[in-house]
Amino acid sequence: MGLTIHYTITARRALTDFKARRLVSTAANAVHVLIQKRGHGAIVERGQVDPDAYSFWATQNRKIDGKPCFLEIPPLRGYAFELDPGGECESAHFGLCKYPATLTYGNHSPIRTRLHRWRLHGCCKTQYSDTIGWDHFHTCHELVITAALVWKRLGCDLRLIDEGR
Repeated sequence: MGLTIHYTITARRALTDFKARRLVSTAANAVHVLIQKRGHGAIVERGQVDPDAYSFWATQNRKIDGKPCFLEIPPLRGYAFELDPGGECESAHFGLCKYPATLTYGNHSPIRTRLHRWRLHGCCKTQYSDTIGWDHFHTCHELVITAALVWKRLGCDLRLIDEGR
């Protein structure tokens, strides 16, 4: 099993820093309630995003001067929490980051990033949790999916790709 869950969370409207932080806190609290009900998983960290932490960078494949380029875009700021779904499973980072409207690339004039709203793309490989057993894998996998769906209930757009479905 090579199973990964990919997700992109995007705020539907413009948010102030305060509202973005509050939305992330509300999501973390909702996920904490899920964890308590299920008796499985943990939130191991929550707070401000380190802009140097690559896992929070946005990436884009673009053409510049007709040539394909891979852009890596660090966030200006952000708020997130880390979910540990269970043993032998990767952690999942959920939250919202604000990215620059433009990016300097080489000697070119600034390039528009098209990242207008607070957002975050993440992924979580759950496949290795099956070394503990099928039930454990299923519990971890479903916890990550359910945690991602919390954002939809809170009014964000959610793009979710589950390689297990």
